[in-house]
Amino acid sequence: MPSSMDKVGRKAKNLKKYYEAGFNVPAFIALPSNLSQKMLQNQIFRQEIVAKTAKELKAKRYIVRSSAFIEDGNGSSYAGQFLSIGDLDKDGLDKAINDVLAHADNYLKGNLEGFSLIIQEYIEPDISGVAFTRSPSGGREMVIEYGYCKGDDIVGGNSIPTQYSFYWNQKHIPLRDINKRIIDIFKEIEKVEGFPQDIEWCIKDDTFYLLQVRPITTIDSITYEQMLFLDSFMPTNEDFYYAKEGICESIPRPNNMTFSILQKIYANNGPVHSVYQKYGIAYEDTGFLKIIGNELFYDKEKELISLLPGYSCLNKCYEPKFSRLKGLITTVKNIYRLNTISTDYDEIFHLLRDKLILQYEERGVKHAIEIFLENYKIVFEINLLFGFAQKRLSSLLEKESLGYSSIISNGSYFTNLSSYEIIPPDNLTGNHLDLSDESDFVASTPRASDYNPELIKWWDNLESTKKSILKPVMDKCIILEYLREVSRWLAIRDMNCIKKELLFCAMKNNFNNPQNIYFSSIEEVIRGSFDESSCINNMERYMGFNHWRLPTFVSSSYINKVKTLQAVSAGTAKGILCNIDSLPKDKEGYILYSDCLSPDLVKYFDRVEGILANRGGVLSHLAIMAREKGVPVISGFHVGDGGVELGDNITMNGDSGLITKDY
Repeated sequence: MPSSMDKVGRKAKNLKKYYEAGFNVPAFIALPSNLSQKMLQNQIFRQEIVAKTAKELKAKRYIVRSSAFIEDGNGSSYAGQFLSIGDLDKDGLDKAINDVLAHADNYLKGNLEGFSLIIQEYIEPDISGVAFTRSPSGGREMVIEYGYCKGDDIVGGNSIPTQYSFYWNQKHIPLRDINKRIIDIFKEIEKVEGFPQDIEWCIKDDTFYLLQVRPITTIDSITYEQMLFLDSFMPTNEDFYYAKEGICESIPRPNNMTFSILQKIYANNGPVHSVYQKYGIAYEDTGFLKIIGNELFYDKEKELISLLPGYSCLNKCYEPKFSRLKGLITTVKNIYRLNTISTDYDEIFHLLRDKLILQYEERGVKHAIEIFLENYKIVFEINLLFGFAQKRLSSLLEKESLGYSSIISNGSYFTNLSSYEIIPPDNLTGNHLDLSDESDFVASTPRASDYNPELIKWWDNLESTKKSILKPVMDKCIILEYLREVSRWLAIRDMNCIKKELLFCAMKNNFNNPQNIYFSSIEEVIRGSFDESSCINNMERYMGFNHWRLPTFVSSSYINKVKTLQAVSAGTAKGILCNIDSLPKDKEGYILYSDCLSPDLVKYFDRVEGILANRGGVLSHLAIMAREKGVPVISGFHVGDGGVELGDNITMNGDSGLITKDY
């Protein structure tokens, strides 16, 4: 290495650092940038450098590598943009140096002051590979690719390498052909750098060689912070699978009080337990709700065995499968009863209407929560019935040209809902069960619209036999979807009552900010064992995770889940893709991107042409409101998919789930 380290690029500096740290780096000499122009222009000088370098290295074969100042930086890697020439004998060095420098001179537009060279011993590899200590796509898994070829074939995309992805603390790592001890080398390099690294390496005669280390430029510091947290937080001696599903999509970050209410909903003898009991279904509270950071997850294994104790999802694909004899009889009975549920929708409607009309009596926090839990029975029952009806209709429409969202978005064409009309409550705040939701309440009601002509043509041309099969199931879905929305009004009204009682309790206890009481629990408030300082401490811990956005699922072993786009609300929209932060207040022609389909997105309905989301489904409350308001929605999309980025003009089709970039 030259005495002046400021004259060489980061690639050379990294090789020196790891060589001195005891890593097996092939011998090399770095030629400083102040020599580059002279070497390019003066062949005699270049040959002198070659002679001195070859004398010092004494290698059988050589490689000439770039080490530009702009390469391997934190912001940009410039991977593959500069020339490297390998597998050279001594006589080939002169031309190779000239070619590498000429290429760099052209790329840098004559600025060779920012370009140094590396002359290194060339290792003819038995195995060449690349390791990303974390996935460049943002996942916390390590990704290793390797093949029985030269390194240039791997990084240049000229071969199809073997690839393995796995988590750092994964128990069983499916790595073949190479010694798993190299994983520890990659982990050590990340720890040295304090950031995820892109590592090029090779193996020759069972000896590991480190060839290059550079930061992964597609990961930011916040994402890495999340990765380290998950590595430390997740169990290390047991299998697990946590996912953001169901109620997690409408309440992604519940505060302490909201979470304790959710736990009451799913507790034994709670509303969920009571509804299942009504239909003869055995349910056990397994404590499957889980907070990671401040985000809500389902423990999928515990959720599964709460109803189907003979099943497990802790397998290779994390899919529910029969796995144990214990609980077999309960499982079989529950599956049968779940698939034969039926009820009187008129009876449910009248009960729901009566509960909405009933006036609430102010009798304290405990009473408000008791009323909420009692009323939530019908909320959950409607959601349960709707879920099965939706699955049935979706399966019947699998081979049809139009899907579920098209039918439901044009529901009033098929089903008359006039006999089920209910006047929405007023003077409410919020749109879901999170106490901290202060958005304006939005109630969706059946709307008359210009029906999709393709849908009308499809229905008119459908065989009478198919119509007779589809029509009753469609009616059931359309009615239940509306009743599901009405049941949401009931839940929001009851949550407003709880909120009012909590705020009164906080003021009674001299809280400076009454809303701080949301960071206590039901039990603490009822016992009177709470104070504002402990609530503030809970709030500060909660807020400390607000800048994170954890993955949709977290598991003990890596699995490559293929995401598919899902048509959620029918209709076609064109516009500029933006997120909430970049959505203009007074302009039209924008399509909103959001991580999830949370109900508070309704406040943007009159400002956007459509919505794309990373997660959320046709059963979400936002989906219901979007269909009733005629807002096209597609889920399963992430910025960057299909080359679509924020700021692009796009067309989205909520009937087919198709997203195209407009050029």
